[in-house]
Amino acid sequence: RSSDLEATDEEIKKRFRQLSILVHPDKNQDDPDRAQKAFEAVDKAYKMLLDPEQKKRALDVIQAGQEYIDHIVKEKRKALKKEGKPTVVEEDDPEVFKQAVYKQTMKLFAELEIKRKERETKEMHERKVGMDVLTVGEHFKHTQKERKRRKTGRS
Repeated sequence: RSSDLEATDEEIKKRFRQLSILVHPDKNQDDPDRAQKAFEAVDKAYKMLLDPEQKKRALDVIQAGQEYIDHIVKEKRKALKKEGKPTVVEEDDPEVFKQAVYKQTMKLFAELEIKRKERETKEMHERKVGMDVLTVGEHFKHTQKERKRRKTGRS
């Protein structure tokens, strides 16, 4: 089995099917709302990974998580060596390393999602302000027309 970074579209499809069956609302009738949200999240992720550009972005985030943990491990080893201690760290255990990368990757994805939502909120606010300015401008034009009409004696 290849690593997650090297998963083929066929492997992704197979994992999607496994996950979608696991979280499907019909299989989780004790909490259908939560199951529906989980099912939708799995579906959204699968569709995202089918898009080559989106898949590349996701893989870049995972790669950044791995590089960060590699850096942290090197720093830990350097500190231990400086103290004259053995340079064995808990991340030498492949499972601990994998969990550390997973946690870091989730943090990075969460940060990206927060930034995306902030950007979306800012854009929505800017559109609203733009509409408010447009509305004020329209009101001003309408008022000017009314004044002009009154001056010329038309009703």
